[in-house]
Amino acid sequence: MSGPKFQLQRSLRTLVSLALLSMAVPDGARGEEGGGASKDPDPQAAAGTGDDASEPDPSRLEVQRGSDGSRVFNFRPVFHVSQKLKEKLNRYGITYGLEMAFYYQYASRVTSGQQNFGTFSWRLWGSWRFLDTEGSGSFFIDTSFLGSPGLNYDPNDELITRNISSISDLNGNIYPNAAAIDEILIKYVSASTRQVGAVGKIDLANRFDTNRIANDAFLQFTAFALENNLSIPWPNYGGLGAFLRFDFDKRYYVMAGAAASVIDSGFSFGAALGDGNWLEMAEIGTEVEVPSLGVGHYRLTPWHSRSPAGEGWGVGFNFDQELFRPDLVSFFRLGFGEKSATPIQTFVSAGLGWMSPWGRPHDLAGIGMAWSKPSPGQGFQDETLIEVFYRFAIVPWVQVGPDLQVVFNPANAKRKLTVFVPGIRFNMAF
Repeated sequence: MSGPKFQLQRSLRTLVSLALLSMAVPDGARGEEGGGASKDPDPQAAAGTGDDASEPDPSRLEVQRGSDGSRVFNFRPVFHVSQKLKEKLNRYGITYGLEMAFYYQYASRVTSGQQNFGTFSWRLWGSWRFLDTEGSGSFFIDTSFLGSPGLNYDPNDELITRNISSISDLNGNIYPNAAAIDEILIKYVSASTRQVGAVGKIDLANRFDTNRIANDAFLQFTAFALENNLSIPWPNYGGLGAFLRFDFDKRYYVMAGAAASVIDSGFSFGAALGDGNWLEMAEIGTEVEVPSLGVGHYRLTPWHSRSPAGEGWGVGFNFDQELFRPDLVSFFRLGFGEKSATPIQTFVSAGLGWMSPWGRPHDLAGIGMAWSKPSPGQGFQDETLIEVFYRFAIVPWVQVGPDLQVVFNPANAKRKLTVFVPGIRFNMAF
């Protein structure tokens, strides 16, 4: 095991050195915590009525690209060479992003297998507006690829979550494959950007149950239990399906989608579709200004799932809410599902995120808790997870930070115990 760990340490030292030697992101570039919480398009930009109508409007392209509320297709600070390339590609309606992260996690005790895990995760997304009309709307091809090769383990043989008998999925960026297609779809955006439709290989987790502060294991909480609602039986990757969203205005929206629920490989579009194996979801969302508190986003997400494991219904509720100041944001999730459809019947998570602490615009601090009640008949006990982290920006596009997770009574441990999982995360955006 010493060889892979040494390579991980050497890689981290090299990447940090490169980051410190690189020039920072251009003036005015600022990243915001996101995740499809809301859309706030500039009407002039969306309509393409800027001062220079002869040149493609990059702000309009940004508004159109994010009109489906996806947590993946978001702006990230990048170093200057990549920024200039993106500006050139924007003229042809092309945008892209590449994120990479290194994780090192150690479990204080395990019920089986090894205790230390080094993981490299990556995500590459691209969007091409291949047809743009001012009156009738625009068409895009959107893609996203991802993977997570283990540096000192095989994700198909050992996982830190499995080794401590947890169900909280302690790293939301660990996938069964080193490379996989998560999404490839054709998307239509109306001229007003208020109507969006897509068909293809779609990951519903990128659009439903999103959250401003607890939604992305690259930049926010590492545990999947603080990234999504565990009572929803999410597939590992996107599957063949379709998606529709309608915004009444910038404060209210409705959307619905369906995608294959059985994805047996990283390049599969779905298995046994003729047997009705689908995950179907709807969502109603609103943005409200709560007196004295600030802006909040509230979402209600009913769902239905059918897979070889069973069929049933469920519902999730989710919000993020500012607390007296814009940079202090709380979050909450609540979910219920029929035992025939999900291994976790009841789920609750809550926490707090502090954006731009001490005036550092790209830093983030967070603390969260998740409680999972497994569906009866599995022999599992209730499990509680607490996670605290700090994300420190060396430069805007290179970030590092410590992470600590504490798992109380891992669900499949068969006995009461507490496991501490300290870790460190290093991520870059291009």
